[in-house]
Amino acid sequence: MMSIRRFMTLFPDEQSCRDFLFGIRWPRGFICTKCGEMRYSLIKTRNVFECANCKTQTSLTSNTLMHRT
Repeated sequence: MMSIRRFMTLFPDEQSCRDFLFGIRWPRGFICTKCGEMRYSLIKTRNVFECANCKTQTSLTSNTLMHRT
């Protein structure tokens, strides 16, 4: 079990958490679940990744245990 001190060292801010989740979700980089495209744009106001090809939007937590959190 991880201590709170260790957690805060690994994840000092929200961006480090996002980076960690991105690496888990897309270990080889972003891949659109609809068309397979690897290029994307980040919609910062909503923390959503949008496929450059088909415009499908996906969040880091969609279809996971943390969906809609």
